[in-house]
Amino acid sequence: MYLLENLTHGDEGKLYVQDALVAIAVCAAKVDVEYSPEKTDRIAALALANPLFSKEIETVKKGVYRFVHSITPENREKALDLAVTSLPSDLKETAFAWAADMIVRNRGLTDAKKEFLDELATKLSIKRKVAARILKEAFVIQFGEM
Repeated sequence: MYLLENLTHGDEGKLYVQDALVAIAVCAAKVDVEYSPEKTDRIAALALANPLFSKEIETVKKGVYRFVHSITPENREKALDLAVTSLPSDLKETAFAWAADMIVRNRGLTDAKKEFLDELATKLSIKRKVAARILKEAFVIQFGEM
């Protein structure tokens, strides 16, 4: 049994919403493949800016590191699916925005990253227009006007 299974709760085996948001950001950042403190710090910063999370930076960072170390290339798809099914509909755009932020910060948009975002938008039931707007906003935040 891997750590991700230990993080589920309840009869439905879902993640807490905070954990689901973090798991999606970790999958998008590919932290498990290309570990860097900057990426985990960015995920922690996104969490600290969200009212759902503790304002204790060490608590938030520990939560991020749990997912950094539990999501591997072999279980990434399962982790992503678990996170998506654990989110209420009102947080799906937030999750997509976090993923877009992590991808944009990770040196731009390759074909593989576009494919990941397209698949994530589909899994989250986010319309293409909305996904495109969120991605554009992530670029503007990172690089200024497009």
